[in-house]
Amino acid sequence: MEPSPLPLTTHVRTARPADLPAVIGILRAQQHAFGFIRTVAVAKEIERGEVLLGEREGIPVGTAIFHHRRDGITTLHAVAVRPDVAGTGVGRALLDRVETLAREQGQRCVRLKCPIDLPGNGFYARLGYARLTIEMAPKRPLAIWLKELPPPGQRRRGPPTFYLSLTHSASEIRQIMRLWDAAGDPRDPFRHVVFTPLFAEKATFRLIQQLKQDRGSTVMFDSGGYQVQMGRIGFPDLLTRLLELYRTHTWADWYVLPDHVPKSTDSDDEVAAKVNDTLHAARFFLRHLPDRFAERALAVVHGRTIDQIEQCLDTFSALGIRYVGFGSFTTAGRRGSVNQVNKLSLSLLSKVYQKASQLDLSLHIFGVGSPYHIRCFQSQDIIPNSFDSSGWWKSAGFGNIFSTDGNQMQITEMPSARHTITEAKKAMNRTNHECNFCKNLSILRKIRIYRVMHNLSIMNELVHSWRST
Repeated sequence: MEPSPLPLTTHVRTARPADLPAVIGILRAQQHAFGFIRTVAVAKEIERGEVLLGEREGIPVGTAIFHHRRDGITTLHAVAVRPDVAGTGVGRALLDRVETLAREQGQRCVRLKCPIDLPGNGFYARLGYARLTIEMAPKRPLAIWLKELPPPGQRRRGPPTFYLSLTHSASEIRQIMRLWDAAGDPRDPFRHVVFTPLFAEKATFRLIQQLKQDRGSTVMFDSGGYQVQMGRIGFPDLLTRLLELYRTHTWADWYVLPDHVPKSTDSDDEVAAKVNDTLHAARFFLRHLPDRFAERALAVVHGRTIDQIEQCLDTFSALGIRYVGFGSFTTAGRRGSVNQVNKLSLSLLSKVYQKASQLDLSLHIFGVGSPYHIRCFQSQDIIPNSFDSSGWWKSAGFGNIFSTDGNQMQITEMPSARHTITEAKKAMNRTNHECNFCKNLSILRKIRIYRVMHNLSIMNELVHSWRST
């Protein structure tokens, strides 16, 4: 008879001297990540109370080693999980306990280093850590990760994570990467990217994989709900194709569950039916994908009423999903393809933000089109964990350039080039913005790719200003 699987509840406690063999055994099972393990050093860390042990029914399954520094930084030296229980929540439980202990000590953040070639980088990104930089160590490059620790009960006040929406051809993506890197801006907008693998070109798919391998980018797979909204694929067909893709490609950090996107022109009954479709799809995917998939799933909240919003959030939370996204904006434009922010969508988003915080869910906002949208969210004191945008690219194609004050300016169709440049200069001076892509306003007016890069620079500036007002 095969042994019964270990239960999913993990008990985390401070390791005792008698636990040394178990801790060493777990660490050595992950020696490719930690290198040589010094038993004497680990024994001293246990004596100082800086080692945690995760257990299931009394069986050691994971360990974490940390240190509370006097400058308010808690350094995480190691998180290791027994290979046979990897991906079942042990690592998350250990890290949650480290963060709790750090808060209790009044620490302001947790900081760690992880070799860039290890899958652990995706684990830290999913738990809200921000990658600061890459350190060139003697043996291999190390990614430096950090997570700020607000006091218990206090909402996140720092800026959200900006996911760059890369829905373009591989050649276009390479072009904007070359231009950005050549400009020397230390901010890296390619650190977090989202794309729709089901509808991406093969070359784009390979390039996103390369971004993850070479730059350590966090990758989010979008479901393609927008394609259903545009009538390019039916919802049942999307479910079948997406399930197979998610089963086959397990290298992404986040997987957006399929959502049936309502339109502003839908009747109340049609919206209710699409909300139910989205909830049924979430249950279906979690039944047919590995248990650990829920840890990397992002479920989309839809609805036209508060009751529908709460139904989505309660269902997703009960399914064990910890990351939700909001996409129920009012739509306009051809076939409802453009998201608009109005009083209704803001009120629904505020409700999602409040309830997600109560349920301890991370929140992503889909389809932030422009700086104006960001200013609207700021006015409501909405600070999501993350958001994505392709508006910086689309607006540039229509001749628009962004401004950090929330405005945008059409510079390609004005009757006079001189007048256009004069007005653009006024906008730059008003907001104190300067980047390599708008130094020559005549070129900005004529060349689309420079408008694209300028708008991307503006979005990066706005991310770092997206704090409580």
